[in-house]
Amino acid sequence: MNKTILKSILIITCVVLSINVKSQDTLKILPINKSTNKVEYSEVVKVEGTASELYTRALMWINSFFKNAGDVTKVRDESNGIISGTHRIQLMNKLADTTKTIAGGLVQYDFKLEFKDGRYKYTINDFASKEMSKQPIEKWLNPKDPSFTSNTRFHLEQVDKFTKDLIASLKKGMQPKVIVKDDW
Repeated sequence: MNKTILKSILIITCVVLSINVKSQDTLKILPINKSTNKVEYSEVVKVEGTASELYTRALMWINSFFKNAGDVTKVRDESNGIISGTHRIQLMNKLADTTKTIAGGLVQYDFKLEFKDGRYKYTINDFASKEMSKQPIEKWLNPKDPSFTSNTRFHLEQVDKFTKDLIASLKKGMQPKVIVKDDW
């Protein structure tokens, strides 16, 4: 074989391997629930307080985190220790020059908070792009899907960052308030 053919084969092999590696890397951006094969963030967090106190803290956090908390929450059931709701994330696109623009797309997700004495559980799942109809974002994890674009990875990273920021904010908001006594 001549050198040109060998170079071409080497270049094609490198491109195929890099696409395959990038595709596999894309699959690891978001946590997948093994039983449902859907994107899901979930954790039981131990924290000081009764179920009722944690429920109240969660409501205070929701009111400070979401612009329209009443519209976001669908269930507020203190007797069963559950708050659940739906919210949307505005996506951005990244242009070739790394400029960010509003994508026009939204990703909707559901969240559920459950409370017991000394702990609470959050579950954030059912992520879907809001198009003509609701489309699960798990399709974005497949590079062969027709909806996969050059911005898909960036969109997945935004969903992951937003959700991790939401979780960090929730954990901070669920901490007991420090009471300072003024013994003068």
